[in-house]
Amino acid sequence: MLRLATHHGSLVTPGLGAAKDERLAMKAWVFKINTKRGWEFDRYFKSRARGPYELGDEDWIRSASSLRYLRQEVKRGDVFLCYETDRKHVVGVARAASDGRARDLMRKNSLLDLCPPPEAVRLQNPLTRHPDLDYILAFSPQRGRGTVQPLDADEFKRLRRILISKNPRQAEKLRTLLDSKVENRKSKTKTRLPSR
Repeated sequence: MLRLATHHGSLVTPGLGAAKDERLAMKAWVFKINTKRGWEFDRYFKSRARGPYELGDEDWIRSASSLRYLRQEVKRGDVFLCYETDRKHVVGVARAASDGRARDLMRKNSLLDLCPPPEAVRLQNPLTRHPDLDYILAFSPQRGRGTVQPLDADEFKRLRRILISKNPRQAEKLRTLLDSKVENRKSKTKTRLPSR
């Protein structure tokens, strides 16, 4: 299926009506963590969870821009590149299994669910900060230091090529994850993020 790039990180299917385009639009994001804070993405990728995996709570995500992106822009089916800031590499790719959520002041809750780990891709050859991620605003100081950062459509297109060329054995699974349509059903089971 051919997809055309639109505004920041959105990909849409050509030839559909505007309402359908909007519903099928997918954005690409970077989810950044610092492993020195006690959590790393391998806990997600190696999890045996079969349902959506809860990620990030209000103690973890404090950036106003990240909270706004989660509350207003992140939608189910969006693609997330999993970036470890202290190690300076993208270790994997996942999809959002839920829309982003606002903070709940009454109780701690996750702000996002990622797809079940078996559906995500832990890269055999992670993308490194230099040279793979050069010229990508989400990895630069100009964009800010928030946990969740948007990727522009042209940046995502470039990263997609790099992901597949650096991981040829995973090319089919990456294409499936990056190019698949958003499903209409929601899973009821969730895996909770352990407390830090």
